[in-house]
Amino acid sequence: DARISAGVRDLLVEAAARIEPGNCVGLVGANGCGKSTLLRCMTGQREIDAGRLVVSPAVPVGYLEQTAVSGSERSVWVEAMSCMASTVAKEDVDAAARAVQAAAGNDAHLVQATKRLQNCQERWEAAGGA
Repeated sequence: DARISAGVRDLLVEAAARIEPGNCVGLVGANGCGKSTLLRCMTGQREIDAGRLVVSPAVPVGYLEQTAVSGSERSVWVEAMSCMASTVAKEDVDAAARAVQAAAGNDAHLVQATKRLQNCQERWEAAGGA
């Protein structure tokens, strides 16, 4: 029952969807139909115009902002990853935190894992992580 508009133009009217745990969903549509606008609403970057939009805090929503790249000689993968430095760094922090937990009881491994966690945390913060 959500409505999303761009100016006077309705992009979505009485839209409804339910995505269950474990589902992987992609949005496909013509340029300008509202795919990015919907994703911005789902990630909290934009409000909907009417109705309601509920996204469980336990549901990961991935969104890579569209950017125009002119003259780049990098591959699409490298361009996309360059926009995701903070996300990749956060994944490293999470993995390092799990390694610290796993190293409990082994002082040598715990010191090493803690140093790695600190380095990962610094890289994440430098990449814009909070």
